[in-house]
Amino acid sequence: MELKSYLIHRYLDTYEGSPWYGTAIRTILLQLTATDLTAVIPGTDKQLGQIILHMLAWRHFALAHLNGQDDYRLEVNSPQDWPPKQEWTNDQVRALVEQMDQNQKDLIQAIHEFPLNQLGERVPGKNYSYAELMEGVYTHDIYHAGQLQLGWRIFHQKTSS
Repeated sequence: MELKSYLIHRYLDTYEGSPWYGTAIRTILLQLTATDLTAVIPGTDKQLGQIILHMLAWRHFALAHLNGQDDYRLEVNSPQDWPPKQEWTNDQVRALVEQMDQNQKDLIQAIHEFPLNQLGERVPGKNYSYAELMEGVYTHDIYHAGQLQLGWRIFHQKTSS
């Protein structure tokens, strides 16, 4: 399987497929409520909503660079990387899922259109290649999907007992 096809397959499986390791991101997102996104995960200072916005920030970063926006910056641990806590509404939750869905489509398209001969080139100003950036997004998503699913379980075990 050619690398771009492999990456697209991984993005699709991770986001809306049946990944071998657990639940797809979109499935997790659809189970979350405004209350879930607003609550702080026990033992942390993060809300589930902040984690999703963090995921989306790095997805936007990757998309910008895949589309040639070499000056797009995202500083680690900045408010753009980790937005402040907020009270979520059901409308905001739906809008967030729509943003993630659109970003997923845009990333798949950008990967499909990205020149094959440039996959090994370094992202300007970074110490990793475009292929590593593309792979990094879905692995970053997998990491945070585990946190989202665990947070959801914690919140719902407390309310059901």
